[in-house]
Amino acid sequence: MSSLSLGRKLENDFSYNNCVKDADVYIQMEFLRKLYSILCAQLVLTCTTGAVLLTFKEQLSPFLAENSFILLLLIIASLVLLIAMFYKRYDTPMNFILLFSFTLVESFFVGLVVVHFDLAIVLQAFLITAALTIGLTLYTLQTKRDFSSWAACLGTLLMALFIGGVLNTFFASPAIHLALSISGAFLFACLLIFDTQIIMERFSAEEYIAASITLYLDILNLFLYVLRVLQTANNN
Repeated sequence: MSSLSLGRKLENDFSYNNCVKDADVYIQMEFLRKLYSILCAQLVLTCTTGAVLLTFKEQLSPFLAENSFILLLLIIASLVLLIAMFYKRYDTPMNFILLFSFTLVESFFVGLVVVHFDLAIVLQAFLITAALTIGLTLYTLQTKRDFSSWAACLGTLLMALFIGGVLNTFFASPAIHLALSISGAFLFACLLIFDTQIIMERFSAEEYIAASITLYLDILNLFLYVLRVLQTANNN
């Protein structure tokens, strides 16, 4: 292959209209390196923030009980940042600034949630989530199985989980809470598999930030649902 042809191929591989799966192997490896480097940095920031906030558990728990709106403000802030990242996803360095801001907001949200749980349960949830994330990621990256057919089913289950959560705020049933927690953990484990594979098929080589956010949210939700399962089991 001539240098001109190679240059044109690499240019096409980095086009926003071309998926990573169809790119050169070098481009695929570079995409995965960037993706998982960013994802690891996000998770380290989240774990560090959570650990720091846990050290102030006794002070934060009563404060949050009286100021629960803080969590709502963090949710709104994360949604605003997500929308901003969608429009600025190709604008460097603004996309990295927004990514850091989003990750920091999510880190504080998770940190303020875990202060309501026993340290032992938080550590158990962390280890289970880490094991599931590593295992499912390695499995998905090497398997030849196609998970694209899961899309409709996962979307339906995600909507059902949301509706079930809203309804249970009125019934406050421990049994329903446990069922929703188990279902949520299973669903986001499946979403981690699906998104890990679909990223290679639908994202371009320059969309590694959007890809990292997708997996980051899957892992965070998996952790939070595992945490709820362990807490409910411990209470029972």
